[in-house]
Amino acid sequence: MRKIAILHLTSTSRGIGGVERLLIDMARHYDLERFRVAHCNLFDATAGTGPFPAGLRDTGLPWFEIAGSRWSDLPLIVRNLRQLIRRERIDVLHLHMVRATVAGGIASVPRTRAKVLVSKHYRYSMLSSAFARLADGFFTNRSDAAAAVSGSVESDLLAHGMPASHARVIHNGIDLEMFDRRAAEHEPGPTLDRSGPLIACFGSLHRLKGHEYLLRTMPEIVRGHPAAVLLLVGDGPERARLEQLSHALGVAGAVKFLGFQANVPSIMKQIDICVHPSVDEAFGLVLLEAMAAGKPVVATRAGGIGEIVADGATGLLVPPRDPGAIAAAVSGLLGDAELRASMGTRGRARAEERFDIRDTVRSYQELYQELAG
Repeated sequence: MRKIAILHLTSTSRGIGGVERLLIDMARHYDLERFRVAHCNLFDATAGTGPFPAGLRDTGLPWFEIAGSRWSDLPLIVRNLRQLIRRERIDVLHLHMVRATVAGGIASVPRTRAKVLVSKHYRYSMLSSAFARLADGFFTNRSDAAAAVSGSVESDLLAHGMPASHARVIHNGIDLEMFDRRAAEHEPGPTLDRSGPLIACFGSLHRLKGHEYLLRTMPEIVRGHPAAVLLLVGDGPERARLEQLSHALGVAGAVKFLGFQANVPSIMKQIDICVHPSVDEAFGLVLLEAMAAGKPVVATRAGGIGEIVADGATGLLVPPRDPGAIAAAVSGLLGDAELRASMGTRGRARAEERFDIRDTVRSYQELYQELAG
């Protein structure tokens, strides 16, 4: 029997974030007796040399290069992508990210034999331009199916015109075995001072991640816990402004900007609390990593976060843009080691029961089979 051919199409030139980590983890768990799975990353200014392409190549799945890193290259990208789809006899074109959705949507017209599946890793409110929202919405709504990473994203899709019969929720998952292995390997990384409690926030330094509101909690947290240190793991356009804010608040000595780190599991294992202060969030894969590490989380009730964190059991949920609520939650956990431990234990169990990467892959494979007929 001929294998069903899948091509994942992405469009990232940055390091490994939530979507990239998800795809790398999924790559290790496909049923290769039934599916032929490949990847292609568009608009890649690194020409395929970045950490994301390298991580995918390490899984052993086929990787295709298509030149072009600017919107002006779109006609050439679309032509070469269409040729790739036909040459490789792709059955399901699986689109992720805005530019991949636009390029993949155009390449499928006139119709190739491939069915088009869009994974929505974001809500439309998270897109910064009206053009991106319009173009993404147009090609998503005309796809054969859309998989939302949370119920919140599915509701957003339906509100923007996606037929209900074409949408479903497939939660992201985490490769727990790989996470534990990476955490135990202690990959090279920053030396963490364990003389006081460590609070950490992981993610791109982008306005939607809400780092400003977390920084504004630090004067209050430090008053109650003078040795506490906040680790900001990640990089992005907000870094300079956030560094200036930490100085203005008088807490620069208690805040460490670690930049992009490849060894997130190792760092996660060493912290006391993971804080995720997002203003808007489709899912929040880093919360699964915190739960896998057995750490309690403080997170905002934004987007799909409430589908991951069990409030009061595996962590504490607070309103977005509320430094006072974040400070109270973090301070309360810092003062109760027993509660931190119990939340961490329940978080690990929840990750194992509800967010295993194998369940995510199984759901996608069922959808591939359905689309391919």
